[in-house]
Order: sequence, then C-alpha cells, then structure tokens
Amino acid sequence: MTRRAAKSWAYEHLLIGNLERMARSLRHAPQLRPERHGVQITRNRRYGPLPEQRLDIYQLPDRARPSPVVIYIHGGGFRFFDKDTHWAIAARFAREGYLVFNVDYRVGPTHRYPAPVQDVGLAMQWVVRHAPAMGGDVNRLVLAGESAGANLATGLAISCSWRRSELWAQTVWELNVQPKVLAPACGYLQVSEPGRHAETKQIPSWMAARIHAVSDGYLPAHTPAQPAHDYANPLALLETLGAPQRRFPATFAICGGDDPVRGDTERLGCALERLRVPHQVEVYDGGGHTFHALMFTPLARRAWTDKLTFVARNLR
Repeated sequence: MTRRAAKSWAYEHLLIGNLERMARSLRHAPQLRPERHGVQITRNRRYGPLPEQRLDIYQLPDRARPSPVVIYIHGGGFRFFDKDTHWAIAARFAREGYLVFNVDYRVGPTHRYPAPVQDVGLAMQWVVRHAPAMGGDVNRLVLAGESAGANLATGLAISCSWRRSELWAQTVWELNVQPKVLAPACGYLQVSEPGRHAETKQIPSWMAARIHAVSDGYLPAHTPAQPAHDYANPLALLETLGAPQRRFPATFAICGGDDPVRGDTERLGCALERLRVPHQVEVYDGGGHTFHALMFTPLARRAWTDKLTFVARNLR
C-alpha cells in the first residue's frame, strides 16, 4: 500500500467511525426520538432469505386513511452504514404521516455490484406486497435515498418506468407500480469514471482518492462505462434513454454546494429536463456531502422543508 493510499484509508476509517457514532448518538436527542412524536418502529422484517435482507418499518399508528409509502435506502459508498445509522431520516418521514420502509442491503467489500441493486428490487417487491395490510397506499409511493442510496433509488425508478432486460429490473417492472416521487440526496449517481469530478471541481487529493475507492470497491471494472453496468450508472443511463414507457416520478434532488459529487445532481436535472420530467434541483450553499442528515442545523432544516413540501405537492 502506498503512503497516499494508507493515509486515505486511515482518514476514511476515522471519518466513517465518527459519522457512525454521530448517527447513533442522535438517538439521545429528545427532539428526534421517534416515540416523542408517536412513531412506532417494527424492526428487522425479512424481505429476502439472506441475513442482510432486512428492513425496519416506521409509522404513526391509527391513521384514519391509507398513508403514502416511502422506501428509504441508506448511503455509505456501497460499503458502510446500515438502516440503524439512518433511523433519524426514516423517523422524519414517518412524523409527516408516511409509512416508511428503511431498507438494509448487502454491502462491500464482500458484496459488489449488482448485489445491492438486486436487494433493493427485492425489497420493493416485499413492500408492494405487504404495505397495503399495514395501511400503506403504494399508489402514492416515494423512493428516497442519499449518496449510494440515491443511486439505488434512481435505479428503482428507472426499472418502474422502462422495461429492461436485467432480471432484477424485470421483476420491478412487473409490479406495475408507478412511484409518484423520487428524492435522491447528494447522489453518487454514476460509479464509472470517478475522475470526472476532479475535472470539473477543485477537490482535495484525499477526497478524490475516496471517490475512486467507492468506485473500485463497488465496480472494479469501472472505466469505461459498459452496458452491463447500467444500474451502477443510473445517471448515465437516464441520459441515453428515450421517453419513458411509464411515467417517471417527479424528482426532488438536493446536494450541498461543497459536495464533491455535486456534478451528478446537476447533471440529473439536465437529464430530467430532456425527458420532460417534473423536477426540482436544489444546491444548498455551504452544505457538504449528506449535509441534510444533520437535522439540527438550519441548512438541513431548510432542505427538509423544501423536500417535504415538494413531496406532498406531488402526491396530491
């Protein structure tokens, strides 16, 4: 291992460890506790046969009418984090009356592409089958995620809107469910060709190395992009597709102004404009990668207000 690689590896593990501790410590913030807002949680429901294929369900009990459904997919570079580190985001949606399914999936280094794609497709099948009995309305479905999770959520939206040849995409298409909203946050939406970010934005060398590490870990043969890797690169796929066969969901995409992968969110807006998909892309000055997860900050609160307003409007 080179000195640069060793330094980058050490920094990554320090950063990830701190982020995990911070995410779990949010459980001690009284204003965020789900029970304070009446949110009930059902943990570790199995949506598939593998131990990683689990989800948690967040909901307000005794709703008078069926609730819109959110499938939330955590980020972490396809290698880190899980549904437990992202509980606060699931709870935030649930507080607004959504029935939320917070999904785990297989991650690296043991599992690479396409394992996470296959898992979230299987999770969506489970949700569509079981949500109605829990008071959920799958005709008002929101697909949401951040970073790597935004990549996976965008892939699900594509599978709902175009008939594809990939087996996992076919199973999603055959559900015949049209999500109403896609909400990708700080998305790393194209795993191939990670060097593109340093070409368009001044990025510190250690950060560029981490972006490459994500691509190396998830899709080792990531340069150049290939059709077999379409679902690792949903942004690049959207840029080539023709008109959707079913309506593509209205999209609210956010990122921070200081996010090193900001360019993917901005490109997503251009792709949706070409496809004439209703969308709103917001870049929040001063925000870093996944800034919205720090819900106690004014910038994150503003982003959440914007997001929830867009989602509610498009579910009507």
